[in-house]
Amino acid sequence: LKARDRVVTTAAEHNSVLRPLKHLESTIGIDLKIVPCDKTGVVAVDEVVSRIESNTRLLAMTHASNVTGAVQPILESFTSSKKKSSRLVTLLDAAQTLGHLPIDVAELNCDILAAPGHKGLYGPLGTGVLYINPALAKDIYPLRFGGTGSSSNELVQPSTMPEKFEAGNINHPAIAGLKAGLDFIASGQGKEAKQNLQRCSEKLLTRLQSIKQLELFLPQSPDHRVGIFSFSVAGIDPHEVAALLDSMAKIQVRSGLHCAPLLHKSLGTVGIGGTVRLSVSGFNTIDQIETTCDAIEALVAEIGR
Repeated sequence: LKARDRVVTTAAEHNSVLRPLKHLESTIGIDLKIVPCDKTGVVAVDEVVSRIESNTRLLAMTHASNVTGAVQPILESFTSSKKKSSRLVTLLDAAQTLGHLPIDVAELNCDILAAPGHKGLYGPLGTGVLYINPALAKDIYPLRFGGTGSSSNELVQPSTMPEKFEAGNINHPAIAGLKAGLDFIASGQGKEAKQNLQRCSEKLLTRLQSIKQLELFLPQSPDHRVGIFSFSVAGIDPHEVAALLDSMAKIQVRSGLHCAPLLHKSLGTVGIGGTVRLSVSGFNTIDQIETTCDAIEALVAEIGR
């Protein structure tokens, strides 16, 4: 990216996307445009495409919100946007979907895909995946330069993939752990875990919807969300809800803004400190879901007294 290159992103993004782009805006002067989202965290295709101009160099979008679980219209957004700018590069943040949803980068018109290894891929922290369309590799500069164990007679970073982006020793034990996670996903156990995640998500949604004192922040269609559920309780700080669930029932949830401040502005939850977030895993059980919802109901009833 160079000065005055337009970059389009969305209000649904995690700070992992927003902060680097804001840094480039303040340092090299990119023209950053942020597309709003609705109160479920969904971005409209027309809103994205309307901000694409001939000088737009990058469109960066999350595949699914880490707050509401909303799956974005990536195929339509990427395909329509590329028709407006021949220089456009599309970047997909697949942190919440890789391992959970099928992703075909060619079908999605996705040039770059980034995701951590410790979520849907069941790998250790500190691992991740970066896919770069080979046709773009020559235009992308490394963040670090150093030894690669190859092309040692050259005093410049190798131009071959993936050595161009892999300076220094690789964390082989963690990568072996990531491979174990990928093997698990491909196995029969992985398929069972995915089915179990779906069952637990359906049960959790049904129970949460029955608790009238909760305000839920999520798209209604099960086809347009992943296993993430955010809610608030009127009159109580989300951090306090999280602390009470932990102390009362040893239930661990996340609370606050979840590194997605612009999305919480869209949800109208910044003033109350964000939301409480439940994230379902393939290893959760229906009994755990029932216990969690029983605890939330008890907490809400106690507050209402």
